[in-house]
Amino acid sequence: MRNLSITAEEFSRTLDSSFAPVTIAVAVSGGADSMALLLLLKERNIPLHALSVDHGLRAESASEAAQVAAWCKALDIAHTTLHWRHGDIGSGLPEKAREARYALMFEWCRTHGIRHLLTAHHRDDQVETFLLRLLRGSGIEGLSGILPVSERQGIFLHRPLLAFSKERLIATLKAQNQQWIEDPSNRDMRYSRNALRQSLDVLMDEDARQQISQLTIFFQKFRNLLESKLSESINLCLSTGETAPLLIHSLFMAQPPELKTRMLHHICKDVGKHYQPIRSEKILRLLGSIETGTGKHMLGGAVFYYRPRLSAWEITRAKPLAAKADIAQNNTLKQRTINAQ
Repeated sequence: MRNLSITAEEFSRTLDSSFAPVTIAVAVSGGADSMALLLLLKERNIPLHALSVDHGLRAESASEAAQVAAWCKALDIAHTTLHWRHGDIGSGLPEKAREARYALMFEWCRTHGIRHLLTAHHRDDQVETFLLRLLRGSGIEGLSGILPVSERQGIFLHRPLLAFSKERLIATLKAQNQQWIEDPSNRDMRYSRNALRQSLDVLMDEDARQQISQLTIFFQKFRNLLESKLSESINLCLSTGETAPLLIHSLFMAQPPELKTRMLHHICKDVGKHYQPIRSEKILRLLGSIETGTGKHMLGGAVFYYRPRLSAWEITRAKPLAAKADIAQNNTLKQRTINAQ
């Protein structure tokens, strides 16, 4: 039988050399993916600090975090468990849990002077992400899939396992007799990714998965080419206003259509702090509104307000919902005080 475990040489080719001499943080849930990443990094003798997040969503979460801590101790790897404190979460649990997880890890990294965080996203995650975004009508930004390296809030996110399948990660663990934790939420068919994963296990063979993986690399290269042109267009069209950036209407409208949509996506990410790809139809709807040169529009946390006197769009960051809730609560308290008087 062919040995599917990942070799040290294969893994070394996927690593970014920029963090080699410094301590790096590694997201470790205890699942097969992150445990395989931990073992592969350990073999490279890179200074590591493992981070686990106890979401407090299942009764077993605390004991699972403790198990990861025990495995890390046996491997002589530093480990910290971070805790998500939350009330009623409501809808959108996977997205909210993911954002909370990253927020906790980013904050820990900043506090400890660590700029590089590694996650265990792998080839099959990439295939699922591409298909989900394709079904949702994503453009080049979304179809580029999970990037090997990206930057968020001053922390560099590295995903060195994107070239390797889940099967190979599990084979790597078995070769070293390393156990892992199975998360039962991964089998919950209420979530679209889990439902897609189960379908792909039946419908898609290894060759098809590899072709999609290569397709995301093509889109990433095309995306990088557009990024260079995008910087030129942004420098031309975006100026510094008295209180907020200004998008010069006439210069913006003179740009090619693809660059205009990418500029809007970039602005939403930069000003609105929206790091997930925005659906193409939403960007196109915003573009249609901007073309009229009137009104006030919001997308991805960025607010576009047309200033006729300047012939430009003033761009500000939308107030967080929490801030609006605080304002509403303060107004209620003030009203109660007035009534009491």
